[in-house]
Amino acid sequence: QNFVGFLAAMFFFAVGDAFRTGVHKAMIFEYLLKQQKQQFKTDYYGRTRSWSQMGTAFSSLLAGAFVVLTGDYGLIFLFSIVPYVADLLLVMSYPKWLDGDNDSAQTSVSERFKIVWKAFLASLKNSFMLRGLTNNAVHSAFYASAKDYLQPLLKVLALSLPLQLFQEAEKQSAMIIGLVYFLIYIGTSFMSRYAGNFAKLFSQPSKPLNLTLFAGLLAGIVSGFFFQHGFELMAVVFFMVILFNENLRKPIGIAYVASLTDQKSMATLLSVQSQLKALLAAIFAPFIGFLADKYGIGNALIIFGIVVIVLSPFYWVRRVREEG
Repeated sequence: QNFVGFLAAMFFFAVGDAFRTGVHKAMIFEYLLKQQKQQFKTDYYGRTRSWSQMGTAFSSLLAGAFVVLTGDYGLIFLFSIVPYVADLLLVMSYPKWLDGDNDSAQTSVSERFKIVWKAFLASLKNSFMLRGLTNNAVHSAFYASAKDYLQPLLKVLALSLPLQLFQEAEKQSAMIIGLVYFLIYIGTSFMSRYAGNFAKLFSQPSKPLNLTLFAGLLAGIVSGFFFQHGFELMAVVFFMVILFNENLRKPIGIAYVASLTDQKSMATLLSVQSQLKALLAAIFAPFIGFLADKYGIGNALIIFGIVVIVLSPFYWVRRVREEG
């Protein structure tokens, strides 16, 4: 009921999540380095993300059930505290050596910030790094901006189904949406789990990154076309392709960026990637929203997809052997 308070809460959540995800990914790769298994970056992170998506799948079912039983969406936010506390306890159980070099405690915060900042600026001069960061961020931002339009699509589809599960339209849509999201996240879990296998089909990580970037944008265009012409079910199917595609390419992209930097600046760069995604999503979302208001959701996805594909040469990832 207090939109400003809700906006402030989501802002702090987004900032914290951007830093948290970057640091956590760096910790995963630090662990692999310690175990001398750096070659398994994509496989290991893919399986880690797979379990995350599996948790989201069951959360979707629980969220749908809460709405059906209570009719209160606010309870979902309240109950979400439980897994966050469990996750905090899990992180506290990590090996102490993952906290970093204890000798750095003798260095002031400002000096450490300067060291990392210089390493970050040096990395940005690397064209592979710039393209890798942007390539990942563009698709993730498109996914983050466009996925919010999936729920209205599902609501339209749920209310148009001949099967009437509940007398109240709100409960009908909540149950259908919860079930569909459950199936979607089971699928995204599967895609993340086998991202490493998919990457091994190519000689260079640039190939699957560019291929999946184009595939995701094309799926958005096709979804928009079907929605614009009244084929809601097909629109939802191709919308799901965007979600599957994001979780197939994410482990490959993260491993690609991590391989182009050193351990000292890895956490910073992976956090920057999360923040770049958030920044681009903040740009993409109102642009797609403006197009949706003016031309409809379907045409908005078509126009946006075409524009991003036209601009893709600026963030097309080149082959690693071209480096230098």
